[in-house]
Amino acid sequence: LEEEINNCQEQYEQNRSFEIQLGSLSRKLDAQMSINDQLNAANDELNTELLCCRNTRVELNADVENLQQSCQEKEEKIKCLESKMATLEEEINNCQEQYEQNRSFEIQLGSLSRKLDAQMSINDQLNAANDELNTELLCCRNTRVELNADVENLQQSCQEKEEKIKCLESKMATLEEEINN
Repeated sequence: LEEEINNCQEQYEQNRSFEIQLGSLSRKLDAQMSINDQLNAANDELNTELLCCRNTRVELNADVENLQQSCQEKEEKIKCLESKMATLEEEINNCQEQYEQNRSFEIQLGSLSRKLDAQMSINDQLNAANDELNTELLCCRNTRVELNADVENLQQSCQEKEEKIKCLESKMATLEEEINN
């Protein structure tokens, strides 16, 4: 009986030890379950965040694709604009050449205009001189007509005088002949 009591006592102490261990394991289990609940909650949050990240990644991928397409369109637009710029620069260079050529023409026109003005002034002087010469020529012609008339009158007068001289010489010859006779 003592032995049974000792066995019971050992059993009791062993049970007590098991109870203590069970209490400790129960508390540890509760703590682990609490941690597990927290981990599950954190896991749910992470899964939610992961889902959100995946959705964001899908959206970002779509945004990246849109941006790449937009960038490609912009690159094409830049190429187009660069081409237009090159064309415009060429046109500007052509315009600059045209401007310089026009400037050269303006200088030549100015020079020709001054020469023309000088020539017109000379022509005006020549016209004035011609007018004077024409007036003088008209005067000379009138004088020549008058002189021709005077010469004609003088020739006629001279002829008449020659005839008169011949007549007088003839009369003198006749008178001398009469005197000599």
